[in-house]
Amino acid sequence: MLTRFKQREEGLTLIELVVVLVLIGIIFPTFFSLAGMASVKAAKFLRSQQAQYLAESKMEEIIGFRKLNWDWYKSIEKFEKTETLDDDFTRSVKVEKIKNWGKAQIEGWQVTVTVSHPVLEENVTLSIRFSKYYEIKE
Repeated sequence: MLTRFKQREEGLTLIELVVVLVLIGIIFPTFFSLAGMASVKAAKFLRSQQAQYLAESKMEEIIGFRKLNWDWYKSIEKFEKTETLDDDFTRSVKVEKIKNWGKAQIEGWQVTVTVSHPVLEENVTLSIRFSKYYEIKE
């Protein structure tokens, strides 16, 4: 007995090929877009950590200077400057003298360290207040 079944040939039909191309056209750009966004976020996070480190290291230097020098208040202004660092970081130190600080009306100094980078949306800022007798961290 003869059977008249048509045997399927190996390979893709035109419709299957079009469907595969459409899926590839949707999946690949989405994947690369997500990968690109992830790398941008990772770069921002790295720059944020570096900015935090740069601010903390400068603040530690200033606190160390104060602890090592009993007359630190006479030359604390030497730290006040803006400097351009490697990798497009900018660090500025501001020293403000405070008169009549608090209820005791004592003399004090506020030191603010700010680090910025073009990639970061917000600057990293650390601030501390000193008097001749004790310190108040903010």
